[in-house]
Amino acid sequence: MFLIFQIVIPVIMIAGVAVFACYRILSDLCTDTVPDTNSIFVYTVDEYFAELNRKYAAVREIVPADETSMINFADIPEIAKSPFVQNLYIHDDAVLSEFSESVLAGSTVRVAVPRDIITYYGDPSGMRFMFGTPDGTATVYQDDYVVLECSPSKCSYSNLEPDCFLYYKYDPATWDQFISRLNNYLEKEDAISHVEMLITTGSRPDAINYQIELMTRYPASNYSSAEFVSVWKSDHNRRLRNEILITAAVVVVIFFPLETILEKLKREEFYE
Repeated sequence: MFLIFQIVIPVIMIAGVAVFACYRILSDLCTDTVPDTNSIFVYTVDEYFAELNRKYAAVREIVPADETSMINFADIPEIAKSPFVQNLYIHDDAVLSEFSESVLAGSTVRVAVPRDIITYYGDPSGMRFMFGTPDGTATVYQDDYVVLECSPSKCSYSNLEPDCFLYYKYDPATWDQFISRLNNYLEKEDAISHVEMLITTGSRPDAINYQIELMTRYPASNYSSAEFVSVWKSDHNRRLRNEILITAAVVVVIFFPLETILEKLKREEFYE
């Protein structure tokens, strides 16, 4: 009888660990695609130093001075002066409203969107939801945009000039004009607008350094970038792996004393 237990119990334990490992991997393994780009996408969801940012900051040993600080429109001119930054593309709520109204009214409108946002940040920006999977093949417009032609029934990539730009490209000469127009729209609609923008940098090291700087200064904003996703994904999967290994180690620790007891009882039964 004890021989049967010596065979069955290890099999049950091993199977239990295997089932647990498979369940945890299937349910919680992070398979997010790391953006293959030197840009950083800034958006607003949490409005506080939430879990995603905390995990990233912990890995990079970042201790923000003010956990409530998030990027506001007033910060953008200073951000644009950073030596890491090449260009800024700021989401234009007023243009989005005009674009949406025109399409819903039955018009066909060509809209320009930064290429990286369409390619890498479709989910956090909402562009994947807005445009779906466009027909045709994307072509680059003015080095940094793609143009989509949208009607009430579908969106397609276009080689033609856009009717509007969904993201304003920062320029000190037109910044005041942009802010004035945005404020007029928000006042008219009794609405609020949070910063959503694409930051382009010159290299991967620049993007890494500036992502760390942004998290230090503005931990309450949300981010997506090759640096942020890669660090968060690696840390998350490392924790998951360790959880599985610890569980397996606990099972082993339980198994060996139990195996010793069973062996002892088997010998006692034999000599009886």
